[in-house]
Amino acid sequence: MGVFLDLLEEFEWCSGLKINHSKAEALWLGKWKNREDTPFNFKWRKDSVFALGIHFSNSEKVSDKLNIYEKLDVLEKILNNWKRRKPTLLGKIKYVGLSKLIYNASVLPLPKNFCDQAAYLFSHFICDSLLCFEFVTQT
Repeated sequence: MGVFLDLLEEFEWCSGLKINHSKAEALWLGKWKNREDTPFNFKWRKDSVFALGIHFSNSEKVSDKLNIYEKLDVLEKILNNWKRRKPTLLGKIKYVGLSKLIYNASVLPLPKNFCDQAAYLFSHFICDSLLCFEFVTQT
């Protein structure tokens, strides 16, 4: 633990950035997940912490829900709103909304059904039919 504080102090000295202990949140991970001590004056969370756009958790279910499935739900609502505007095919392809998922999908292991759900959303947005979804999933 002392090494961690030393590293933070060195980082502060080099960068001029300082940890705001009143806002900092921490989570015990891995084999330490059941620890009860709360060092460094951080807010110690039991469920998950959010950092750099990712929710970290000891539970794969919680992590998938917060990082993947909630983003898919939001994306579905956005795509449905865009569909009502009746954009052209080119307009649909330009928007597609992949940026909403790219970062999380590039840094996290994806649940098994993620690709099927994403393909379903995008094919329904672009083609407006189940036939397109069947084509996309078969190729």
